[in-house]
Amino acid sequence: MPSPATSLGLDYRVGGEIFARHADQDAVSQQGELSFASQLNPYLSLNVRDAFISTTEPLQKFVRINEATGLRDISQQSRTRTVSNIAAGTVELRLTERAIVDLLFEHSLENVSTPQELNETRYSIGTEVGYLTDIARRSKAYISYLATFFTFGENGTTASNPRSANFQVHTVLVGWRHTFSPTLAGDAALGYAITQSGDPAADNLGSIVGRLNVTQQLRDGQVSFGYNRNFTSGGGVGGAVREDALIATFFWKATPKVTTLFASKYALFDFLGTPVVDNTGARSFLSLRPGLAYQILPLVNLAFYYTYESTDFNRPNPKVSDQKFTLISQLALRESVFLSLMYDYSVRHLQGPAFTSGLQDFARNQVMLLLTYAPTLRF
Repeated sequence: MPSPATSLGLDYRVGGEIFARHADQDAVSQQGELSFASQLNPYLSLNVRDAFISTTEPLQKFVRINEATGLRDISQQSRTRTVSNIAAGTVELRLTERAIVDLLFEHSLENVSTPQELNETRYSIGTEVGYLTDIARRSKAYISYLATFFTFGENGTTASNPRSANFQVHTVLVGWRHTFSPTLAGDAALGYAITQSGDPAADNLGSIVGRLNVTQQLRDGQVSFGYNRNFTSGGGVGGAVREDALIATFFWKATPKVTTLFASKYALFDFLGTPVVDNTGARSFLSLRPGLAYQILPLVNLAFYYTYESTDFNRPNPKVSDQKFTLISQLALRESVFLSLMYDYSVRHLQGPAFTSGLQDFARNQVMLLLTYAPTLRF
């Protein structure tokens, strides 16, 4: 039974997309998020969450800006089915009033209906040992260890040796999370990571890694900024990648009727090891996503979103630029049932020699009618 020390949340939505033309593109999408947190006793707590997405719509293939990697150039910009799921859990053991041990677990998968990209499964296990420097503010100095295992699977006509793309990353970090004030918090960590791989070119590679994140709560919004350096997955092309990323997000409810948002990411990718799929090489990635939502009437919303993404490959490969303009009008038919009319214009431009793996220029317009059922449960 839920209690003041236990919370359970479920957000789920299923939507049907109906096109004014090209009925063969009609599709059903699903998105859900489950969260559970419980203070089992004064010394033990549990936190579990799961996020699931199954969609063909590029705008819905990820919900957080740090998931816009620039490493799936084909599937993230085309109407092909993407199924992803992220499940994570944390068990917190409070040994003393200030000493805390966290046991960490995460599992994720991403399957794409695109023959030029690999499917990916990833899971992590680790622990974090911390000491509360400020009990009231929950500020904590910590040391953590995390082992992450990346595996890739063939997908249609992708390379026949995806196993050479599999690898592991072992990461040790020393850091400090501090709440400076009720509205300002930060997290800084520095450490070392090393890879293990069946590919000799990507095996036993070490690097200094770290992160710095700052979050400021506003009266009616939030602004955050972060830097992260680590080993990560090569996404659709597999293999290990060293990533340096800057991420910034902004959310502000300017008036009771107007909401503004902005999310951006800039990343540098250094591919390690032997190429498994074409398009493998050092690159930079930029993503800019401003948006504006206006509540016309209590049951009617109008929203505008713009997306700019650019991937700059090392020569002789081209620079790929994507732009998307989206206008959505939404009517709440009843609680948890929404009818939306969406207009979307997308354009891709390649500068430089053409790829042989499916990337090409395009410009397309689409008009969709969406019926969405989105129940929300909170305990």
